[in-house]
Amino acid sequence: MTLNPKLSMLDRADMEKIHEATLKILKDTGVAFRSEEALAYFQNHGFTVENETVFFKPSQVQSAIERCPEQFTFSARNPEHSVLIGDKKPVIQPASGCVYIQEPNKPRRLGLLEDYIRYQQLLQISDVVHLVGGNPIVPSDLNPKKRHYHQIYQTLKHTDKPIIGWTATARQTDEMLDMLAIGFGGEAQLQSKHVIGTGINPLSPLAYGTETLECVMTTAKRNQILFVCPAAMAGITAPLDLMGTALMQNAELLACTVLIQLINPGLPVVYCPASVVGNMKRASFCTGSPESMLINLINLQLAQDLYHIPTRSLTGATDAKIPDFQAGAESMQNLMLSVLGGAEIINEALGTLESYMTLSFEKYLLDEENFRRLQRIQNGVSLINVEESVKLIHEVGINGDYLTHTSTFKGFREMWQPTLSNWESYDQWIKNENRDLMTLAQKRVKALINKAPETLLSPSLDQELMQYMNKAGAFS
Repeated sequence: MTLNPKLSMLDRADMEKIHEATLKILKDTGVAFRSEEALAYFQNHGFTVENETVFFKPSQVQSAIERCPEQFTFSARNPEHSVLIGDKKPVIQPASGCVYIQEPNKPRRLGLLEDYIRYQQLLQISDVVHLVGGNPIVPSDLNPKKRHYHQIYQTLKHTDKPIIGWTATARQTDEMLDMLAIGFGGEAQLQSKHVIGTGINPLSPLAYGTETLECVMTTAKRNQILFVCPAAMAGITAPLDLMGTALMQNAELLACTVLIQLINPGLPVVYCPASVVGNMKRASFCTGSPESMLINLINLQLAQDLYHIPTRSLTGATDAKIPDFQAGAESMQNLMLSVLGGAEIINEALGTLESYMTLSFEKYLLDEENFRRLQRIQNGVSLINVEESVKLIHEVGINGDYLTHTSTFKGFREMWQPTLSNWESYDQWIKNENRDLMTLAQKRVKALINKAPETLLSPSLDQELMQYMNKAGAFS
């Protein structure tokens, strides 16, 4: 038996009360879907639709929840990297949506395709990262209408782990899925496996936009995973009261889950609470507040203990502009609460700054170390060796020596050690030329990227992807 630390905010009665309140919102207020095709799905299945607003009966919501699988396999091109989502072991996902790069002792700059490639290489090499791809840095040197071709190509070229997608138009989504079909060996692979998970966001409060719904429907039709991610701001696009935001977030999550299950019953849906407390001084997005994670802990527990749907949490977030104390404190605060709250996919945990606007490769490595710390905490303490410990304590006795005991020699190498943090004495630290963690991290990033293979694509697969991109106009 192992004692595992776990945060719990709600009892069964609390969860039922929140669920009933959510059903009332869905029944009486409804949710807007700004897509004729999406509205047609609801109308054809007997939902009440008025203009763009859909109203949900409790039985319709419950039916959708019951169709969602509690576990699913997220398949990789390399089967050794496929992961089971929903088995309570946290899976790490890359950052998403950053515009700028922050390098040590330099002003931030716009991200480039080169940065996107470097980030994918780090994800592939990492021993803690499970998912790759995504949109961790927006390449400013590419045509916005053609970025998706190059980002998917570079992801396939440099990684073979399960892939994260991002919201795009129906055509762009189809084209990315076409390229993945090539990479995985044909369309039949997409229909039989879940090879990409795409995050989509409502237009809080209580609405879904046209492009988002295009992405939802295109992805669901081709049997790929959808991550439903409300990102409301309490006091701005959601009630200031934390429970009010949790309620509205739950309504938005369940409403889209219903649509997904109408399109493709049984398709995996990941429940992804990502709302924050708004910065009321500026009416803006704020990720560093401890109150933000209090909102999302409520929703995480609802999904895990009441709905039995896999979860993802927005973590590693900070409003800091550089990797300083604020960045470390806020990132660790959010990461720890997400892990101890039981989130099965950990999102935005690696290298983000400035409320997801900026990416730091050096902070990426520091965040990796923080996650390793939390992995160890989550593994808990075993009760198996209690009797052996009693015997050992009796054997060593009063004023005895454990340092040279055989049991210490047998197990000390299994104790947790940092990868970057310095545990040496002050004198040893003074002698070390890499005293500053940013300097050490910067050198480590370069060394890791230099070890990355040039490509993971065979010449024939590379040629097939290039032919598709040329035909689609990726280079014109």
